Formats: sequence, C-alpha cells, structure tokens
Amino acid sequence: MKAKTSKSKDGKRTRTRAKNCPSAELRVLVDSVAFKLFMENGYENTTMRQISEETGFGAGSLYNTFSGKEDILKDIVDSTYTLLIERVEEYLEDDIDPLVAISFPMCAELYAASVNPRYAELLNVAHTTWPIVNLMVDRTVEWEHKYITQFDSTITPEIMRRNLMVNASAMGIYVMKFYKEGPQDAYEAIFMCMKIFCALFNVDDSNLEETVTLILGLFSEEMVMGFFDVKGRGA
Repeated sequence: MKAKTSKSKDGKRTRTRAKNCPSAELRVLVDSVAFKLFMENGYENTTMRQISEETGFGAGSLYNTFSGKEDILKDIVDSTYTLLIERVEEYLEDDIDPLVAISFPMCAELYAASVNPRYAELLNVAHTTWPIVNLMVDRTVEWEHKYITQFDSTITPEIMRRNLMVNASAMGIYVMKFYKEGPQDAYEAIFMCMKIFCALFNVDDSNLEETVTLILGLFSEEMVMGFFDVKGRGA
C-alpha cells in the first residue's frame, strides 16, 4: 500500500502529506516497506529517498516522523521484538525448561544472523547503535523477568539490565562475525552467549551442551525467519 495521491488544479498528481495519515498507520507502512528494501538491497544500499518513493510519502514527511534509517530500524526492532516474544510464547510448551524459554529469543536472533546475510547486516547495525541496544535490552528485561525469577527470586530489573547489557555485547561480537564472514553454524555463538548468560545470572550450566542442542533442534531457517517477519505487523 502506498500513500494516496490526489490531483491538483493543474491536473498533476500530488502525494498525500504524512500529517494527513494516522501516525500508527504511517509507521507500519514505512516499517514494512523499509524492511522489504533492507532485505532486497541491504541496509547500507537502501536510502531514505528509496523508502520515500516506495511508500509514496515525500522525504520531508518521512523526516517529520523518523530522523533517518537508524530510527526506522529502531522502530522495526521494537515492533518485531514484540511479535517475536508473542510468537515464542505461542511456540514454547508450558512446561519448557526455563533456561530454554529465557534464552530462546537470544538464540533465535543469533540463528537468524548465522543463516541470512541480510539479517546479519540489520542485526549488526542494531548491535552497534546505542539507542537500539538500549531498546532491545529493555524489552528483554520486561519479558524475561518472569522466567529469571525461577533462578533468583530476589533479582531486580536494574541488575537484569546490567547483566543483559554485557550479554548483548557478547551477542554483538558474534553477529558482527556472521555479518563479515557470511552464513555458518550457530552452535558456538549460541553456546558461548548462553554460557555467559548463565555466569551472569548464576544459572547452572552443567547441561548446557544438551540445552543448546535441544534449542537448535527446534529451529529451522523458515521458522526463525517467520519470527522476524514484519509484513503482518499492524494487521
């Protein structure tokens, strides 16, 4: 869907200004179009002008809502992380191992970066952009608190946030590796990031190899790509 156009008095077609469209609708449209372009062309090779042309909104209208590509990516990460959590909760069994549940989104992200170069590029930008890192950590704290208290009932959101920042840094190293080197097996990345997570949160990791194997057995490229698909957002 593109922005509606109308005819001026001289018969020329003009774009509908973004301010005449509901903000939420505009953001959904821009996110969806931008994500498609990022997947087709790559993040670095996609311009705000291309996003403007594909949506039908002028560049000025886009900049009234987004400060630039990074801001659009931040919005995409925000919405897709919410969808990811919803889909993960639908996918996981009620009696799943708490460590599997709590690490599932992290593992899904690492797996996506390991199998798809476009996701690796987007996630590399995300992990090297401070506002997006903050957003991802905050979303993780909100969701994981109910699981992490099964290991430590006294842990506070502040301590969780501090620990998750460290874990996000470790994840970023592997995401950058996937971005620079291309698709490869995700076992090492998932194992090491989960080991760091367990150390930070004092979680028993004696069966970590089995846990990682279990998680990887749940994944397929199609399934994980579906977790991050933004096409249905706002529907």
